[in-house]
Amino acid sequence: MCTFMRQDSERVVALIPARGGSKGIPRKNLAPLGGLPLIAHAIGNALAAERIGRVIVSTDSPEIAAEAIRHGAEVPFLRPPELARDETPMLDVILHAERHIRAGGERLAALALLQPTSPFLRRKSIDRAIESFLDGDAAVLKAVRRVREPPHWMMIRRGERLVPYVDGPVLRRQDLPELFIPCGALYIYRGSYLEGLQAAPGAVQPPAAWMELGWPEALDIDEPCDLELASWVIEKGLVESRTKA
Repeated sequence: MCTFMRQDSERVVALIPARGGSKGIPRKNLAPLGGLPLIAHAIGNALAAERIGRVIVSTDSPEIAAEAIRHGAEVPFLRPPELARDETPMLDVILHAERHIRAGGERLAALALLQPTSPFLRRKSIDRAIESFLDGDAAVLKAVRRVREPPHWMMIRRGERLVPYVDGPVLRRQDLPELFIPCGALYIYRGSYLEGLQAAPGAVQPPAAWMELGWPEALDIDEPCDLELASWVIEKGLVESRTKA
């Protein structure tokens, strides 16, 4: 059982990015799932984690801000429109939030990024990741999933033909290296690393610590079919459902 109390983790802040626009699913962050808007699942997951002291939502939408506050998150600022575009790098959103947090006199031990599109991330996974991260010396931790379709088998178009994307012999699955890809559910950044990026925003990201997530924790909702799959997961009782608002 986790014995860490919330007062021990006041400097670990959860940031939930939730802009108003979305192409794949209109108003995605407010889309209903299991009787709650999608963003409420991320907020609930963060609030349940014992290693997180604050839960902040970064949004450009007053509607999302009101919904976030209703479900227990803080919205101490609204994100400017130039940081809410399709092409806006997530790191810019993180640094914008970090500046606001630091301007309020708070120095971060770590910032944990939780995305509304990963509603099934468990409290225990969040706490375990933060504990492991703070005990180590990595600047960044990424939640990852195993790659089922390795690039060694992929093809790229060259003229009117397809050629292997990776040069070399075609390998059997058992001969391939272990491959992982970030699933988007959780990123953790050391506070000192973010402060350094404010001074040198073009710095190359260092090698990351990692935590592997299985399914459905690693499920990322991007298209309508993903939302239908998430609803099926809840209906089948594959995850613990939240109380309807």
